[in-house]
Amino acid sequence: MKYALSILITIAITGFLYTQYGSKVFGGSKNSNETITGMVITVVDGDSLKLETETTIYNIELIGIDAPEIGQKFGGHAGRYLAELVGKREVIVDLYRSDGFGKFEGELFLDGVSINKLLLTDGFAWARRDTSRDTPWLGLELIAREQNFGLWRYDGPLPPWEFRNNVLAGL
Repeated sequence: MKYALSILITIAITGFLYTQYGSKVFGGSKNSNETITGMVITVVDGDSLKLETETTIYNIELIGIDAPEIGQKFGGHAGRYLAELVGKREVIVDLYRSDGFGKFEGELFLDGVSINKLLLTDGFAWARRDTSRDTPWLGLELIAREQNFGLWRYDGPLPPWEFRNNVLAGL
């Protein structure tokens, strides 16, 4: 029952934000270098996946968000949620940057909805502080925090960048 209520609240918030901000919140900025369509073949974790087009397999990192890492509290939930949303489905990706080693940053769309931003709204990721200076992205995270959605229902969730720093420091 509580889960159903969370879904209804999420839908209501999503509808409100879409009517207020339209494509600024749930659409792409269209500043991408290229738009591709393909099948999600693997969800690696809560913010990355492999996408197969007719000619290429892309490693995609979802731009603007940072989901908990595998091995981190809520990391498995974030990965499973992304897999439920897009696993083995055809999606559109606006590609923004490549690291030069085959990994691309992109915004993922399913049925016209930005999955990156949906993950924020549903509380499965943080807005990236280093790249998401766009107020609507940070606002989506704030809404999820205030509604105690996803990882925000737990006390003191550790941002993934801090988790990675702790792992690198050997803590």
